[in-house]
Amino acid sequence: MPSYFKNTFSIGVQKSVYNLTNQPIVMQLFDFSVKPVYDTGKYYIKNKNLTGGVGFEDQISKCTYTYNDKDSLQNWVHITKLDKTNLIISGTFNFLFTNTTCDTIKMTSGRFDAKYTY
Repeated sequence: MPSYFKNTFSIGVQKSVYNLTNQPIVMQLFDFSVKPVYDTGKYYIKNKNLTGGVGFEDQISKCTYTYNDKDSLQNWVHITKLDKTNLIISGTFNFLFTNTTCDTIKMTSGRFDAKYTY
């Protein structure tokens, strides 16, 4: 669920499958946060302590990724709509994830368009 609170936008999603007893098994987790967000525009995540953070975990391959901050131009969130009256946020994102023992992941042309919690 997307959240926008104290000028920080964050979103997290997970992909799950169900086992034979109908219990969910989380397979992949993805989340990011961007701060400070005051209006629409492109926000680059350059330093996780100052501008946000990104994470991706694949439990199938047992790989946990962090974004590649060496090339911060590839790690961005473009907020195209921020409706603070109706609590709607829309935009796109792009991230490059690395792990020294796993494949590099490029997440391009990601999109979001949702009501957010405050």
